[in-house]
Amino acid sequence: MKIVLGSVMSTSAIKRIGHMVPYKTLLTIYSSLVQPQFNYCSSVWGSCSKSLPQKLQTLQNRAARVITFSNYDRSTDEFLRMVNWVKLDRQRLVEKSILMYKIVNRMAPGYFCPHFVFRLDTLIYNLRESDFSLAIPQPRTNYCQRSPSYSGAVLWNGLPWDMRQSLSLNVFQSKFKKHDFDS
Repeated sequence: MKIVLGSVMSTSAIKRIGHMVPYKTLLTIYSSLVQPQFNYCSSVWGSCSKSLPQKLQTLQNRAARVITFSNYDRSTDEFLRMVNWVKLDRQRLVEKSILMYKIVNRMAPGYFCPHFVFRLDTLIYNLRESDFSLAIPQPRTNYCQRSPSYSGAVLWNGLPWDMRQSLSLNVFQSKFKKHDFDS
């Protein structure tokens, strides 16, 4: 809830000074005050509930509308493109995928690793593509399905095979940017 409150206050501040400050300065204020609140631990809290991400996306839309001086009759996607911002759900997908790459390749802090088990370690036979796949825990509740250990493993296993076996984080990120997740 602090994230939402802080973002509302920052967006309101941008709205109050918007007519007195140049466009580039408004973008700088957004990237220094509002955007960090959206990004902070987004790979963890991003899958917590359905209402919080919707509220945050509304705040990002409002900030883009204020910065571009857009009316409410314009499309959200149109003014997000004008300021060259990515929707927050896409940002969370990118951040969680990068975190999962780091976990699988032992680049993440040690406290993440015990929550993820390679599928190869749970199988009797070596199956195709099992060496880069994670075992998906069997949750008993919807709450557990939103946990990072479950949603992260599902996300990782859903990535294309060639992306999962990238040799470096930079290669993984470039393949991720080229991949279209909407189709």
